[in-house]
Order: sequence, then C-alpha cells, then structure tokens
Amino acid sequence: MGDPRFIHGPDGRKVWLKWHRARRVSTDPEFSPARIREGMKAGARIEVDLVPCADGFAVLHDDTLDRSTSGRGLVADHAAGSLSGLFLRGPDGSITSERVMTLGDLCVLAAGQAGIGAQIQLDLKVGRAALVPAVTAGFAQAVEPVAERLILSGGDSAAVAYLGDMVPRLPLGHDPCHGGTVARLMERRDFDGFVCGAVGDAGRARMIYLEHGLILFADDRGFDLIGALHEAGFEVDAYTIPRAAPPYLDAISRLLGLGVDQITTDDPQSLLDWAGAASSESLARPSRSQS
Repeated sequence: MGDPRFIHGPDGRKVWLKWHRARRVSTDPEFSPARIREGMKAGARIEVDLVPCADGFAVLHDDTLDRSTSGRGLVADHAAGSLSGLFLRGPDGSITSERVMTLGDLCVLAAGQAGIGAQIQLDLKVGRAALVPAVTAGFAQAVEPVAERLILSGGDSAAVAYLGDMVPRLPLGHDPCHGGTVARLMERRDFDGFVCGAVGDAGRARMIYLEHGLILFADDRGFDLIGALHEAGFEVDAYTIPRAAPPYLDAISRLLGLGVDQITTDDPQSLLDWAGAASSESLARPSRSQS
C-alpha cells in the first residue's frame, strides 16, 4: 500500500498525511485500535478525538454513544471501565469486533512499537469549563510516559493550556477556526488580524490547524495564510480533505503549492495513490528535449 506517512509537494518537500479519526481508508471504523497500532508502527501521524466521560476521557468524536458505538446515551454519563466494554461501529453502522478506547487505553497502545515520526494528535472536543477534577485527575499519569509521541490540540486555547500545564513536555497545537471565527473572517477579510490572533492565542503550540477552505479563500484574495504563519515560526496543518477525488484534487494541489506542512484526511491511502499516479505520469511524460 506504500508509505502511509507523507506525499511530496511540487518542490520535493515531504508533506505529512494525518489519519483523521485514525482512518487509513474512509471505510475504516473511527478510532480503530488496530489501525492506530498499524499507523504507529509505520511512523504515521494519527488524529483522535477526546470527549469527557464520568472519570476521564473517551476516544470518541461525539458526546453521545449511539452513532459510533454499541452503547447508548451520553458519554459523560459512563465511567471509563464501562466504555471499554463497548464496541465500535463501522461507517455503515454495523458493530465491529473492535472496542472503544479510553485515554488510558490509547496511551498504553502508544507505548508500543512506533516508527520514526509516529505521533497521535489528541483533539480536545470541549472547553475549559468541562475539565472538572473528576475528568482530568488521571490525565497526567496516562499521558506523561508517552508524551513525546502525542500532541494535544483543540479549539479552546485555555482548555489546551490547562491540560498542557499538567504535562509540560507534551507538545501542543492550536486551532483558531472555532467559535464562528471563520465566518467572521470571510466577511471582514482581516487576514492580518486573524494571524495575529492565532499567534497570540497559541501559547507554546508550534502547530496551527486551519480549515483548508479558509486557506484557499484567503489565497483567492491574495493573502497567504500558510506563508504568514511560517514567518511567525509555526507549521500549518490543513483539514479536512475527505479523499483524493473530485472536487478535492484541485484543493490538494493548491495546498501543496502553498507549502502546507500536513494535510488531515479521511482517506490517506487515496492521497498516496493519487500522488503515486501523478508522479508516474510525470515520469512517463517525455521532456521537451525528447519530444
């Protein structure tokens, strides 16, 4: 299936592919332990979501269990032990043989065999107010042993900073695209102000996550968001490309041309296949001196 970690930009740079919700292909269940283990061994970058449960964090996207697991009700009403007994659902809604993970389960998995560059992004889905002691009590104990293989991010910089302070060596990322920010920016087009705000709110984060549509919107109006953040010392992740198929191929090509450092995608394998085919086509095309 090829190297699942990255593709190359037009200048030959490596551009990381991040496995959104731990999927290598779009038909994978979200947050599959088997896929995460595979990705870690390969040295891939993998994104998972964290939502609070009664006594910690669950590795899930929704605040309810019904869509993606064999359980029912609010995640917050269940203890970690009971969540670990539930099974994940596939994209078609069928129940799989893979179990729901808690943050503790994930960190145990992260401590296993890992290739160079392997990293799991913990994307926090709640704000600071939800981080009560019952939820955060075990965070540092779980994360500290594998902190170098993780990066914590979220749309609430105060929440990310609060958990980050518990584990000072845990890398942090910042997503400035929440809370209506994107809609306001598209209306006002104060791109310089947006960059200043993102940099100011990032704290010790060195990775900035941006909606890919916003990057292209700014580029259409003559502003290079990626370049501005690079100048400020940040790497940039563009999210989320569903797959390498129309109408996303133009967006992928433009992001690569703009110098994006990482692309979040639901189907990394399709981007790998697309990049491989494009490379083969380029190699097969005769040069002008040959034609």
